[in-house]
Amino acid sequence: MKNTLLGAAAFAAAICVSPVANAADFTPGTPQFQVFGEITNGTVSASIGNQGIAAGSFTDNFIFKLDQTGIGSGSLSTSTSIFRSVTDVDIVSVVINGLAATKIAGPNALVEFFSITGVPISFAATNTLTITGTSRGNGSYGGNLTFEPAVTAVPETATWAMMLFGFGLVGGVMRRRVRKSEVSFATSAA
Repeated sequence: MKNTLLGAAAFAAAICVSPVANAADFTPGTPQFQVFGEITNGTVSASIGNQGIAAGSFTDNFIFKLDQTGIGSGSLSTSTSIFRSVTDVDIVSVVINGLAATKIAGPNALVEFFSITGVPISFAATNTLTITGTSRGNGSYGGNLTFEPAVTAVPETATWAMMLFGFGLVGGVMRRRVRKSEVSFATSAA
């Protein structure tokens, strides 16, 4: 009985001391994930963030699809006015589609800034931006994402015409070229 009570007390103490794990998934259109632009054509940008994050560790997933292929980039920041204040958030990692963002520390540890560029985004593929960190209670962060579609160069009609004319001209010249060979015989006087 005594061991059971000690075990229960230790378990209760561990729950009180251990940070609470929070996990959330956000999709476009939620207050935490606002998308601007047409996902089927042209540049697309998004505003992401979360606020009022309860004390403890957290994982936020921003899940999206685009009907284009191209390159994504983004930035994320958090700040507090007092070092280790109750509204402070420590971001542990920012990862999109398996690529980690670069952390750029602020001048006095009151600011955290993450940046990433060159993330391949494929047509209709599920993309996930995962942010993990620790909140001291009522924490928040914010960021921006940008997508640029892949540019495919298509020659104009006049360019195609000039190219075909050039190939035809080169082929015609090569076909009409006649090789002339001259043979001369020298006679020797013996």
